[in-house]
Amino acid sequence: LFGAAGQADLPLTVVRPAYSFGPRFILSFMGRDGGRSMLARLRDGRPVLVPGDGTTLIHAGCAYDTGRMIAAVAGAPHAVGRDYTVGQRTFMTHDAYVQMFARAFGVTPQIVHIPTDVIVAVDAPEARRSLLHDLTRFNVAFSVKRFCADFPAFAWQWDLDEWAAHCVAWNAAQGLLPGRDETIFDDRLIAAWEERVAPLRAGV
Repeated sequence: LFGAAGQADLPLTVVRPAYSFGPRFILSFMGRDGGRSMLARLRDGRPVLVPGDGTTLIHAGCAYDTGRMIAAVAGAPHAVGRDYTVGQRTFMTHDAYVQMFARAFGVTPQIVHIPTDVIVAVDAPEARRSLLHDLTRFNVAFSVKRFCADFPAFAWQWDLDEWAAHCVAWNAAQGLLPGRDETIFDDRLIAAWEERVAPLRAGV
C-alpha cells in the first residue's frame, strides 16, 4: 500500500483496529450471534465454553474509544506515511474476557475448557463454521505503542469493565438476550466432553 501510494504521490495512513466490541457486537469464541448466547449463559449461571486452557490472548477494546482513535489519526499531518494499531492499551486472556462480562451480571462464570484441537476435529457443520477456525483459536493481541507515542494527549474515556456493563445492559434492555431454553452447539460440546472426562475424573 505504501509503495503504491508513493508511486501515485498520494498521502497514506494505515489504521488497523483491534477487536472492538459494542452494544450490537460482542465476540464469542464459537458462535456468530454477536455474543448474545454467551451473555445469556452467564446471566443464567449456565456453563460457558472457552476453547483451550483459557490463556489464549484477545485484544478486546471499547468500540467508542477505538472510533475516537481513528478520528484522531484521520487528517493528522504527522500520521501520513505511518501505520497504527488502534484499540485498548492492554490485552487479556480468554478466561479474563469471559470474567469481565460475568462481572457485569454480578456472577462467577462456570467456565468449561475443552482442548481447541478436539473442537476443531469435530465433524459437524457448526464446528467447521465457527470462529474458532478463522480467529479465536489464535493469540490475537497487538501493540498500540506507536499510536501512544504519536498521540500522547489521547485519553481513553471508558474503563473496559464499565463498557462491558454498558453493552450488557443495552442488550438486556432491548430484550435481545436469549431465554433459558435456548440450546446451542456449545451445549452439545460441553455435554459430550463432560460425559467422556467424568469416568477419568472418577478413576483419578
